[in-house]
Amino acid sequence: MPTGCRTLFRHTWQTPKDKDPHNAALRRVTQRVALDAIMMLGGHADTTPDGRSYVLDKLTALGQDLAGRRAAEPLTQAHYRQSARDIVRYLENPAANAPKSASVAWGSRADPD
Repeated sequence: MPTGCRTLFRHTWQTPKDKDPHNAALRRVTQRVALDAIMMLGGHADTTPDGRSYVLDKLTALGQDLAGRRAAEPLTQAHYRQSARDIVRYLENPAANAPKSASVAWGSRADPD
């Protein structure tokens, strides 16, 4: 399990900043999905105590890192701040504050007509 978490963090939160705005937007989405999935794992009743401890440790470290991250692009900066706030809230009570889904709600694309 730790190997999977390390890989997930390495390929989402620990990557170089994207220079292209489109790629930066995609990176934010993948970071959000990864964050939600990890929080769900840490808050799940079936997660082992070792697994929960590892997840909480990784999220604590990420939250501290995000508190100091700066981005020139306003959407990325807002994403960092919101993610840090979400981690703080989550760590108060992982079972109660875990996301219900790791997928991004995009809204309906159905044609209203």
